[in-house]
Amino acid sequence: MGFKRRGSNSARLVAYCTRRDLLEWLVTLMTSKQLLALPMPYTAERPAVVSDPSLLVLAPDIRRVFLFPQSAKRKQRVSVGDVKSRRWGWVDCIVGGLEERDGVRVLTQSSISAEDFDVESVHPVRFVRSLKRHVAKSTRCGVRAVGSEFVYKSYRYTEAATQLAREGVVWKQLAGSTSAFEPAPAIFTANES
Repeated sequence: MGFKRRGSNSARLVAYCTRRDLLEWLVTLMTSKQLLALPMPYTAERPAVVSDPSLLVLAPDIRRVFLFPQSAKRKQRVSVGDVKSRRWGWVDCIVGGLEERDGVRVLTQSSISAEDFDVESVHPVRFVRSLKRHVAKSTRCGVRAVGSEFVYKSYRYTEAATQLAREGVVWKQLAGSTSAFEPAPAIFTANES
């Protein structure tokens, strides 16, 4: 039996931010929506579920975090290969952050995404949309590839990321990517002057 997606019912937040910013957002989601977290470090084969938001840590080896309702808690531990975040109605967070690559300091993007399916009672898209509204107050939108005029209007960035760029940190999608990104010039609507 296949899973039908609810039309285009998905949500995604992509941002250039520090791990501290991202941790704050994940804790906000856990607290406001009563979610559990499953951080996936490279060093642990079967990581443990975090139920207390104050105990969530984004250590350097954490590359992914899954958030899910308390009602979906599984008794056994799972590995990253076992997780079916879309199918189970979980929020999937890919953790970016500050890295050093070949002597260059790089800030990689983070993303938080979810998708709703007809067969699931959980609607994680609502969680991500709620977070996007919350994050909009403290972030700016619009980045572009260095040397390009095309603006990715939905990509957000924090003040901390801007400060890192001022210090010479290069923004990239992934540490090994060839393209670099930067804040786009201010995006004005017709009503702004």
